[in-house]
Amino acid sequence: MLFALSMLLSQLGQQAVEVSIHYSLERHSSVPFAEAGRKVLPAPCQAEVCTLELLVPEDMPAPIHVMYHLDPFYQNYPNYIQSGSRKGAWPQLTGKILSGDELRKHCPVTATRESAHGSFFPCGLQAGSFFNDTFKLRRAKDLKELFINESSVAREDDLKRMRNPPGYPNGEDMEWLFMRYPEVISLAEGVKNQRFAEWMRPSALPSVLKRIGQLDEPLSKGETILVEIGLRFPASTIDVEKELVLLSPSPIGGSSHALSRFLLYASASCWVLALIVLLCEKCCKRPLGHPRFERMRIAQDSESSESDGAV
Repeated sequence: MLFALSMLLSQLGQQAVEVSIHYSLERHSSVPFAEAGRKVLPAPCQAEVCTLELLVPEDMPAPIHVMYHLDPFYQNYPNYIQSGSRKGAWPQLTGKILSGDELRKHCPVTATRESAHGSFFPCGLQAGSFFNDTFKLRRAKDLKELFINESSVAREDDLKRMRNPPGYPNGEDMEWLFMRYPEVISLAEGVKNQRFAEWMRPSALPSVLKRIGQLDEPLSKGETILVEIGLRFPASTIDVEKELVLLSPSPIGGSSHALSRFLLYASASCWVLALIVLLCEKCCKRPLGHPRFERMRIAQDSESSESDGAV
């Protein structure tokens, strides 16, 4: 059963087309088999804005998910998760302005709540580490820009819970999100920005793979795409590798090489264990109600008693 399931997942996963551009200088991975079945193109960026060429390896039907991958990035640390919870910045994310002792209580680390321009809104480690690299895609043949649709990046229930405070943006001593990340978040959006709302849902794994948006038009095999990347996120200071991922999904989402291999190894282990049980049943079968190897124990006891009698 596991073998059949692994074969099914492998076949379905092969329908996904995924290509990644590794554009940071760092190169490490928290998962040893992370690149299995993936096409990763090393193209490090060293300028603040760089343009890279991407050769489409296979036909990629729409919709094409545009995502970023940070590895390793530990959003699953308790302190990190707490910074966006009810004990952290969550009151601000739902439209409440904190000040004084209340602000220090929810964001105890000074660097995550105050700057030279005023108090951060929202405060906290999670909001302060928002990934704000920018991406633009163009077809090389006619320089036509590919529109990245960001309308469905975050979950609808996340967006419904988040609110800007009454009178937003008010307060001269506040540093709002659009002031911290003007290249990604607009004044009108604030905490309801799609990418920010997606970022505030922490990843459970030691890496982060989140959506930027999607392309609603297909890409053809052999086509060259110009990728313009604006470097904002300081990956070099925290030893994090950055990748841009384009994924034309399969019926089960992405590729399933790792999962299908795991199920294949699990099925092989089950067959080996079943063979061992069968050999034990055939070669050293025990009578019902008797412990296994009882005859050997009786023989050893008899030999021991004979040796004691001879002495």
